[in-house]
This record gives sequence, C-alpha cells and structure tokens, in this order.
Amino acid sequence: MKQKSRPKTKKIKYFLYRGFFRCGECGFTITADRKIKKSGKEYVYYYCTKKNPKHRCSQNTFTREEKIFEQVKKAIQKVSLCSAWANKMIKEIEKEKEQKVQAESFFAQKLKDQLAECEGKLDTLLDMMLDKAISQEEYLAKKQKLINQKMDILEKLSAFERKSNNRFELMINFIKQANQAKIIALQENHERSRDFLKKIGSNFQIREQKLILDFKNPWEILLKYNAEPRRGEAYLVQNSSQNPKSENWRRGRDSNPRWSRPHNGFRDRPVQPLRHLSNTNISLNQFAIIKK
Repeated sequence: MKQKSRPKTKKIKYFLYRGFFRCGECGFTITADRKIKKSGKEYVYYYCTKKNPKHRCSQNTFTREEKIFEQVKKAIQKVSLCSAWANKMIKEIEKEKEQKVQAESFFAQKLKDQLAECEGKLDTLLDMMLDKAISQEEYLAKKQKLINQKMDILEKLSAFERKSNNRFELMINFIKQANQAKIIALQENHERSRDFLKKIGSNFQIREQKLILDFKNPWEILLKYNAEPRRGEAYLVQNSSQNPKSENWRRGRDSNPRWSRPHNGFRDRPVQPLRHLSNTNISLNQFAIIKK
C-alpha cells in the first residue's frame, strides 16, 4: 500500500544538448527527441519547441545530433592553434617575460630598498625608546606611522609582482587551451567538445540546421587571426567568378619571367666603368658637362 501511495517520478531522458541551444528565429528553447527506425538504429533529433506566443516560428526542420556535433567540432577548429605555432608563441612570451622582469627589476629593487629603510627606522626607534631618548607615547605614535608605511610598501611590492607575472601566465594558459582545441576538434568525445564550446562561446542557437554562436574574447581575436588567410582565398574565388578570364591566371612563378614594366635605366645600360663616377678619369665637372 505504501508503494502504491508514492507518486511516480518521471525519469528525465538524457540528451547531450538539452537546454543548450535556442531557436535562431523565435528565441525559444531547442528540445530533443529519440527515434528508433525499423532497422533498430537509434537517432536523436533536435527541434524548436515553438512555444513563443508572439511569434509563429517557421523552423520545421529536425536536426540530427551527429550533424550538430560536426558543426561543434568545426567551431572549435576555428579557434585552434597547432603545436608548432603554440610552442613558438610560448617561447616568444617567455622571452618577453624575461626582458620585462629585467626592465622592472629596478622598480622592484627601489621598493625593497624603501622597505629595508623603514625596518631600519623601526629598529632605531626602538633603541631610542630603550635609551629613554623619547617617551613611550612618542615611540608608539612614530612606530604606528612607520608600520603603516611598511605595509603600504609591502602591498605595492606584492601587487607589482603579481600583476607582472599574471599577465604572462594568462597568455600562456590561453595559448595552451587553443592548442588543446586542436586535439579536441579531432576527437569523437561529444561531452568534452560541448563543454569546450561553452568555454569559448555564448548565445548558442540553431537556425535552419546551422549552429550559430558568439565567440568570447580573446577567442574572437583568434578566430579573426585564423580566418585572415581564407579571406584572400575567398577574394580570389569571388574575382574568378566575376572574371572568367581569371581562370587562366598563373598562380606560381612563370618559367620564363618577363619585366612587367620598362627598365628604369639601371638594368638596360652599362654601369661601369665608362658611365660611373667610380671612373677616376672623369671628374665631377666633366660629368656635369657630359650630363648637359
């Protein structure tokens, strides 16, 4: 009887991207469903809930999970760095870090000197109080002033060292993550790819079976950096479609190169020894006459 009286809790089905995407048209949640075909093969589909009362959503297509996963991997690939470039950049940052430390060592040493001077004053002040050169009230007042000065110097020194090292560590950590993105994009680990996508982006949407997202900084900067070579290629493709003759353009170096412009006079005329100032038989005055 006790078991019958207990309310049955409905088990929530697990879906990899449940609550992860929103519809790119109406902005409502993308939900998922699992279908089993006659062959026994199971598929997971994602589609818009269409629960926006103010908008009649036209997204009637169902997107398979495999298709979303492939687009997730491509998005990660766009902000990845290969190992060769990552190692090279880390070496440059380490070199810059070392140079920065050397340049800033003067400022740090100045703070350390001020700290040592302050500690010396505290010791001197204590000796003066023991020798009864100053009263205890004067000692306590001056001691508190010197302690406040010492704490201020220590805070400046600590903040300076922390700020100097933290900037470089953040840069190195970001490059390592970008290199890790290259590995993740080549793997078939769905959950790891999803979690990494959360790290690099936001505002995830699906519209017409296409993944849409906003890349976070500094991943957006890396995205533009990686896309730069492709811009040139896209420009050439666009140019060739508008200009049919461009299909015959030479992409490499011509086997028989020719000058595109007439010579400027330095390559098609003799230089030495008859027409050059290095000829000792012709003085500057004679050269001026010949020029006329």
